Amino acid sequence: MTFKPTAFVWNTRCGSTSIGKFLGAHGALTSVPKEPFYFECGDEFDQKIDYYQQKYFASWRGQDVIVDCRPQLVMLPWAVPRVMSECPDARVVATLRDPVERCWSQYQLRYLYGLEKRSFDEVVSVGVHRASQYPDGSYLDDPDAETSWCASLTDEVIRFTWTDYYLEMGMYAVNLRRWLDAGMAREQFCIIDFAELSLPETAARILDHVGLPADPDAILPHHNSWRQLLPPGQDVPSMSSEARSALNDFYAPHDALLTSLLGWDKCPWQP
Repeated sequence: MTFKPTAFVWNTRCGSTSIGKFLGAHGALTSVPKEPFYFECGDEFDQKIDYYQQKYFASWRGQDVIVDCRPQLVMLPWAVPRVMSECPDARVVATLRDPVERCWSQYQLRYLYGLEKRSFDEVVSVGVHRASQYPDGSYLDDPDAETSWCASLTDEVIRFTWTDYYLEMGMYAVNLRRWLDAGMAREQFCIIDFAELSLPETAARILDHVGLPADPDAILPHHNSWRQLLPPGQDVPSMSSEARSALNDFYAPHDALLTSLLGWDKCPWQP
């Protein structure tokens, strides 16, 4: 039997850790460490699929469902042809949440780990300005983006990427369209509303989509909330009204594109 991933879990700060642990508990072989760099880092990809299997799936013994849990892959243009060449039929579980709240969650996690020193308002201002220079994509479409991105990768257990992609991860239509344009079929995607992760029917959909046996009692666990990192007694911080307004304005056209791309009647996080 030939090794190759059969499923991916995409979008950071959208429940990817919870989904990965859930699938691992229900019979899938999931990547260890959770987030492989194989498809996004040319130095690793050049070492071919055996290297990928030995480094991230060392316990593979012919399991049928093999899940790569690197959530950032969805937004990396250079990863698209690599994934499509190695596993064009793979299934994808992509969780989407209000991109404003997703951005805030990513900032808080990095801030509490000491990886971000700027204020959230500054992060938003810089991000909006940068994104305005790429009306049809993102800064990750630059020819040298892979080099700088891969130079920022760390092999720490948490697998942080030491670069700023707060706004880009929430540009869901831009990111998903790259894969659809490359030939990944809409049916290969299981699009999950983050607000519905805790529902039994959501757990059932995910199991069915990746090809695991049904479990009528399955419930997704909740892992990796940034609130768990708050010092005892510290209040949960709130986003400034200025930052929220700027992000709402920024994401409004992206949400409209997403609604059209996925054939929704309306965007679930819009009023």
